[in-house]
Amino acid sequence: MSTAVERREFLRTTLVAAAGMALGPRLLASRGRALTVAAGGDAIITRPLRGLAQPEVLGLLKVFQGADAGFFNCEMTFHEMEGYPTQTGACGDLNLIADPRIAADLKASGFNLTTVANNHALDYGHGGLLATLRHLHQAGIVAAGAGPNLAQARAPRYLDTANGRVALIGCASTFREGSEASPAHADIPGRPGLNPLHLRRIYELPADRLASLRETQKLLPGSAGGGAAATGNGVRFLGNTFREGPQPRVLTEADERDQRAIVEQVGRARAEADVVLVTIHAHESGASREEPAAFLQPFARTCIDAGAHAFLGHGPHVIRPLEMYRGFPIFYSLGNLYFQAETIWQIPQEIYDNCELGQPSPSGFFQKVMPRSFDAPGRDADAIWEAIVPSMRFRDGRLEALTVYPVDLSRALPPTQRGTAGLASGEVAERILARQQKLSAAFGAKLLLRGGIAEVQLS
Repeated sequence: MSTAVERREFLRTTLVAAAGMALGPRLLASRGRALTVAAGGDAIITRPLRGLAQPEVLGLLKVFQGADAGFFNCEMTFHEMEGYPTQTGACGDLNLIADPRIAADLKASGFNLTTVANNHALDYGHGGLLATLRHLHQAGIVAAGAGPNLAQARAPRYLDTANGRVALIGCASTFREGSEASPAHADIPGRPGLNPLHLRRIYELPADRLASLRETQKLLPGSAGGGAAATGNGVRFLGNTFREGPQPRVLTEADERDQRAIVEQVGRARAEADVVLVTIHAHESGASREEPAAFLQPFARTCIDAGAHAFLGHGPHVIRPLEMYRGFPIFYSLGNLYFQAETIWQIPQEIYDNCELGQPSPSGFFQKVMPRSFDAPGRDADAIWEAIVPSMRFRDGRLEALTVYPVDLSRALPPTQRGTAGLASGEVAERILARQQKLSAAFGAKLLLRGGIAEVQLS
């Protein structure tokens, strides 16, 4: 067993012990009542839902309306310019903003639980973040993953329902630098922001490429980063760690302090709620976009060990595998729930400048800059317009049933209409569920496909 694996396993077991894992409180909590959670992924939503009459859209909303908890990742800021646009530095990295009334619209449509810990949380700075939290609260949506300081960003948030209490802990491994909340100390207030899970990246290169990097390092004064090269078969170059490996790849490890702090909150939530959900926004991937990064499985499993009943991933805008671990689900990515960026009402001028667009308008931006991502032929482009929504039924702290619904965001519609989630049917539903089945089989999860949905086999 490698040193890195041994360290992760030691950390996992240590964190579980620290959280005071005891099955008794978790199994006795809900006293025989069934509590249902429906979960959607990334919601980039710019248009209202009320008034829509398409059967497939209403059918999916009924899944959320019929659940005690309806979860989504809020990848928008809701405000009326209470903040200022943050510099993104990239042509295609948008500052997302929507009418605050959409928050109330989401609540009326069946969504009452969200995370705001993602790379767009501070698109409009601290003012935009705090306004978003305020509008979500006023709409009756419980929001986790961010706050006026680090303690509040990390704390569980609770949704009280007729059938029990749901706790949500939100965090992000993908975020812009400076988006992290900071702790308060003495007379110094904390900084608003999100709950971070920092990552350590290790770059592996074949021996000949690593040798070339060493030679390059000698030619560039100060390039060792921190003043010294790494020992052994590795090298420290421009702040990054490189080491020898059979083929080029990037490995990720979760920061131990962040992981410990988040897992401690899972233990707290388990004692204070009937169902505990942990959610992460993670763009990082393995060998392909559909494969979770190396850090994600040990982190997700540690959260389950500490008392979480489900782990919900989002961020890469495509679906990833489902893993069943100790009887509880780990969804590595749910894909897109709403993908309506094309009808955002405005984009900051500096993005138009960075993209060298002479006539600044959102429609012009998407027509000239984003067609490869949104309209390229083939499966990769289809993947961002197809997603899943799991519905999980818990009783006495155990997962009693898990149904996966296929979701179609209607890629073929005009940009002014597509991006709204509806229940998929026919060949599209079969394709989505077959892809989820295949991805999940590699992680040991068994999905039984029938009647346009999938039932997950529970042990």
